[in-house]
Amino acid sequence: MTVPVVYDEVIEICSQEDGSERVEIDDVSAALTRLGYRPVQLPVNGSVDESSFRDLGAKLVFNCVDSLDESGRHGHVVPSILDDLELPYTGSSADAIYLTSNKVIAKRLLRAHGLRTPRWCTVDRAAANDVPLAPPYILKHVWEDASFGLDKHSVFHGTAELEARASGMAKEGRDDWFVEAFVDGREFNVSLISDRGGPRVLPPMELEFHGFESGRPCIVDYETKWGSDPGSGARLERRFGFSGSDARLVDELAEMARRCWGVFSLGGYARVDFRVDREGRPWILEINANPYLGTDSSFLAAAARGGLGFDDVIRIVVDDALGRSA
Repeated sequence: MTVPVVYDEVIEICSQEDGSERVEIDDVSAALTRLGYRPVQLPVNGSVDESSFRDLGAKLVFNCVDSLDESGRHGHVVPSILDDLELPYTGSSADAIYLTSNKVIAKRLLRAHGLRTPRWCTVDRAAANDVPLAPPYILKHVWEDASFGLDKHSVFHGTAELEARASGMAKEGRDDWFVEAFVDGREFNVSLISDRGGPRVLPPMELEFHGFESGRPCIVDYETKWGSDPGSGARLERRFGFSGSDARLVDELAEMARRCWGVFSLGGYARVDFRVDREGRPWILEINANPYLGTDSSFLAAAARGGLGFDDVIRIVVDDALGRSA
């Protein structure tokens, strides 16, 4: 079976995170080959040509698109087109990708279902010094992931400095940012993969912060995530396996991630990102319905910890897509 592996063609132009996406595309293609499929790498852009899929005679598409024309706002476009073509594809539906890509919509749905997520407000309210949150604050992009726009200056400890930054953004019409209550504490993510009885929760992973200079917020910022400032000494380390004192927390993280799967009707595979405050309470930051699948990814690290090799993951994801279309 020919399986197009679709991805945003902008990665052919180069940036640090796009280089990692090239790893993902090559790794996924190699695994599909080992599993007996014929992968065809297919770059797409905002003007998706439906005939590309017809000409290949595709019966299944492996969707590696998490943004289109380098915009997370359009990550749902390709699966929407595939839905119109009645062509099965891996991962979550177009609706699920849209709802989780927009962090503000996702947060509203989380709160509606009683799931804990940090409070937030618009940049306009912050610019007007009308912030209904207690400090500290973090400024985030509504649509983008991969730590886009996050740096050592993204966390604010007072309303005056936040108002100054927000005022400048509001004047520029940058309404695609929002202010969130910053959760000072630990950072975790929980990966999930399809299983017959519902999602299988893979072992939770903690991201530990090392070498962060005094005053620098312990967040997964762009420089640290992509190694663009090697001289800083800041680095992240993955940690699995937790002591008995964390047993209740780990169970709660798993249950909250499982509930996210149901709330957003996720499919195939997904990852939920958390912060855990000083009182040990987990808060959902965001849901990634189409996480990075390169062999160096946190998702694959969690899968390996759970006894699944890379080919096992790809097989499960493909079988899930074919099963949903049957």
